[in-house]
This record gives sequence, C-alpha cells and structure tokens, in this order.
Amino acid sequence: MLRRLLPIALCLSLALPTLAAAAADPEAAPRSRALVTAFTKVPEADGPARARSFADLDGYLALEQLVSDAVAPRAARFSPAELGRFKQTFREVLRLVAYTGAGDFFRKAAVTWAEPRVEGADTVVPAKVVVASEDLKTDLEFRWRRVGGALKVVDVSFEGDSLLKDYQNQFARIVDKSGPAGLQKAVDERRAAIAKEAKK
Repeated sequence: MLRRLLPIALCLSLALPTLAAAAADPEAAPRSRALVTAFTKVPEADGPARARSFADLDGYLALEQLVSDAVAPRAARFSPAELGRFKQTFREVLRLVAYTGAGDFFRKAAVTWAEPRVEGADTVVPAKVVVASEDLKTDLEFRWRRVGGALKVVDVSFEGDSLLKDYQNQFARIVDKSGPAGLQKAVDERRAAIAKEAKK
C-alpha cells in the first residue's frame, strides 16, 4: 500500500510549484503598449487636447496611490492639512512632469517588449528602450496591480531603480532636513518653474 502511495505523493509534490505559480495578468502587456502610445499622443502645447490626453493617461496610473505612497515614509510628520495640500500639489507636478516628459521620450524611442512576470500581487512588464538620437539604451519596467478592480501602474523602474522608491528617498531627506514645509516649498517651486517654462 505504501509503495503504491509514494509515486502519487511524488507526483503531487512535483505538481505543487506549477499549481502555486500565479499567472501574469493578461491585460498587463497590451495595456503597457497602449500606455506608451498614449504618452506619445500628449500635445506639447497646453489646451483642451492636452487636457484630454492627461485625462486618458490618468486611467492607466494608480495616481492617488502613487502620490500617497511617495510620501508615506514621512506622512506621520505632516498635519492632515499639510498632507492634503502636499498631495494635491505633488499630484499636479507629477502629471505635468511625467506625462509631458514621457511623451517627449517615447516619441523618439524604439521599444522592445519582453514577457511579463509575476511578483507578489503585481504583474511586471519589462521592455528595452533605445533612443538612437541620444545614444541611449535603458531597461524599463511597468508594475501593474489591480486597484479597485482596474489594472493600474503602481510603479515604474529604469535600470532596476524604482521611481516610487526614488521619490520616497528624496522626500524623506527633505522632510528630515526641512520638515513638511520644506518639502512643500520644493514642490511649489517645481510647479512654478514648470509654469514659467510653459509660458516661453
């Protein structure tokens, strides 16, 4: 009896890793391609067309989560009013910098996609990006997660460096040195610089 059970047990044990392995979200790869296309369509000039492009891009990113996660390591240092104001300002700056910057970048880039992989609750979609005019090659990864039932980007990595962690480290250093007011000042100045540049 024992000899007959051993092969069955062995087969089950060999099958467990396969059964336990989570499948990549099937929407992640096509949404990554669609996101890059959406970035390339952002108009350079401000106006209704750009507002529509921004609204379209908002649908791909877990924007509120990204904003909250970026300041999360030092959020306890803020009053509720300070935190609310900072999140609103940083959200505006993040959209202006990321959406227009990515548009400029991807319009010049050639993107080669690799197979998505699963990391915890996330599906990571890797790509190699080449900008021949700038002699630039970089590895890019979009990290997707289901947020409220919708698949959203929760982080982006370049050469293995997380954009979210970079923001967290920057913000922590500023808050540790200058407090919440110092971080708010830095973000306000960045927003003012963007507005000034847009008027040229």
